[in-house]
Amino acid sequence: MSSEIGERLRQERHRAGVSALAAAEAMGIARNTLVAVETGRSDLSISQLRCLDALEIDTFFIAHGERVVDFVANHADWHALALLYRLVRDWEQARESRVADARLAPLLEALYPRAAASRDDEVEKLLASLAA
Repeated sequence: MSSEIGERLRQERHRAGVSALAAAEAMGIARNTLVAVETGRSDLSISQLRCLDALEIDTFFIAHGERVVDFVANHADWHALALLYRLVRDWEQARESRVADARLAPLLEALYPRAAASRDDEVEKLLASLAA
């Protein structure tokens, strides 16, 4: 993991008001390990990074250096994105369930290519996996 990713992790953790101890506990690592990651002396796995979603930490920003909103504004097919958003909300309503906002950005990131290709069956399968 690059020192830039570690620095973005620290910035995002501070932005979200999450202590180093809380972030480390969510990832299942020691606080000292988190400090080592944030200073570029250690690496994290993707699964450890994804644990931060529950703390409302923007893992897309940490991994890519760009906010999802900016990424979408610069790269999205708006028709596909609108379709995808409608599909997610319809899925939530049908199942009386809600996708947590912290999980929505990574979900949109994963589903966007399928929605752009009008692959509703793949989108539905990925949404169904959230219920598991």
